[in-house]
Amino acid sequence: MKRISALAVIAFGCAIGGVSLASDHYPHGLKPRALALMRSVALPRTAVPPDVQRVFAAHRHAGRPRLAGTSRTPQGRLALWVAPLDGHGWCEGVQWPRTPFRGVNCYWVNPTSAPFGGGFVGPSLFEGRAATTKGRELRLRFEDGSSLRVPTNDGFYLYRVPDERLMRSAPSALVLRGHGRELARLPLGPRNRFDPPVAVGSGLPGGADEARARRLLSVPTKAGPVALMTSPSRLAPARCWWLHFRNGSLGGGCVRNDRDTSSIWSVAPVRLRALGDEVWVLWGRAGPRLASLELRYQDGRRVRLARRHGFFLHVVRGDDRVRGHRPALLVGRDANGRTRQKKFLQTFAWASRQ
Repeated sequence: MKRISALAVIAFGCAIGGVSLASDHYPHGLKPRALALMRSVALPRTAVPPDVQRVFAAHRHAGRPRLAGTSRTPQGRLALWVAPLDGHGWCEGVQWPRTPFRGVNCYWVNPTSAPFGGGFVGPSLFEGRAATTKGRELRLRFEDGSSLRVPTNDGFYLYRVPDERLMRSAPSALVLRGHGRELARLPLGPRNRFDPPVAVGSGLPGGADEARARRLLSVPTKAGPVALMTSPSRLAPARCWWLHFRNGSLGGGCVRNDRDTSSIWSVAPVRLRALGDEVWVLWGRAGPRLASLELRYQDGRRVRLARRHGFFLHVVRGDDRVRGHRPALLVGRDANGRTRQKKFLQTFAWASRQ
């Protein structure tokens, strides 16, 4: 499949190379007739926002865009826009909430093209196209052996994995099935690419005034105390923060003092290497418009996190590190109890340790 891209998505390009091989002549095992769906766009025309129309019109080979799918998020609606492409193929772009529409990717189909194409692969959001026709379906398979059907519209999909499924197990492959058998598979890569244990370093956030640093929060562990440090910035009226552990520092950032936001500025689930063991730490900063932070566990428990001046520091201990009982999702709510932010903690939920 040949791609002309205004905004390349490298992650998907790497994954395409792992499509299961089933034939020497057609590497994906499906003959050109089985991929005919991917050579055109049969969706009905729809109303198009001006900024979406403008971006598609700038691509001289793209036709008029139409809506292929939507998905709700705490920040607003995601929308997948697609258009037919001269020379047999399609163009596509995702409209993100509260963000100007900018990127369009285009794909030309040839006889050896894979039965998967498109732009974005997980772990929580999947977007693209699959050669689904009558009798075929697209499924998302997980490492625990379970799977979910991914709805498609003319082969296009824009799919957010339910929190409960993502908390339990990592997605492992997109699978095209037809007439009771697997036709093709798109592996999603090894789980260990997600945040392995790390060692602390020595760098601080840019501009942090180390001479005026103070320990805001501290939690004891067997390997020594873990502390969240803060200081003013030397470069702007801003507050900086970072993690301190065993004579080293890690991560952090700086935010201007006049910023009032509903965002979770930084959520850093990290597994620190220490004395032959690991220390699991969740830390960061949340904006003042978030009235509460709730930590959800794989076994259904919900724990409210305490904050000090907007910062939080939590060490995961004992049985809470056992698979099936780990913290997996951080939820931020406003004063009315409405969910405003969600952060999936894949570093903990998908850790290889038992």
